[in-house]
Amino acid sequence: MAFVLTIDQRGSARHRGHDPIPGWADSLNRDVAAWLQLPFERTVGDEIQGVARDPEAVVGTIRTAARLQTWYVGIGIGEATFAESSRASRGPAFERARHAVEAAKKHTVPIQLIGESSPVTHHAQTALITLYTLLSERTEQGWRVADLARTTRTLTEVAVKLGITKQSVGRTARRAHIELERDLSSLATYLLNESA
Repeated sequence: MAFVLTIDQRGSARHRGHDPIPGWADSLNRDVAAWLQLPFERTVGDEIQGVARDPEAVVGTIRTAARLQTWYVGIGIGEATFAESSRASRGPAFERARHAVEAAKKHTVPIQLIGESSPVTHHAQTALITLYTLLSERTEQGWRVADLARTTRTLTEVAVKLGITKQSVGRTARRAHIELERDLSSLATYLLNESA
């Protein structure tokens, strides 16, 4: 089973003269590299595609999508036949990712997941959509605190690194829903594993 992620740019006309696609691919290949089967690469137009061997890559991609708010994300779960690149690979997971990214363009939250039709797959999509919605409301300060909280042991360490008080970090962490992000990420990972 594979997790295929097809990502398309939202509102590409706004980016005339600037091609963000190589930067997206590089960023995702760096951020979720440990969980990728095949790296992200441009497929057609304003679209990139990658294959995850692990649900953590899917969750990480949703996190980045919520932060940038410039992508439609389609996720296909299923069998796949791998070639040297995502573009050359085939199988039901790729077809589902293609349908999913097109479906994402018709929804308020630009995330869609298609796998075997089951309650677990539906719940996995709900968890990903909820995670995206929660994170898309985070402020830049909230992202700074959240990013540091992922690599430090305590909020006191975050406060020292940012040069602000622990109380200020605590307030920002609550508004940024850092604990809820962890719980939702764990839930989405579990449900994606069960869907595969």
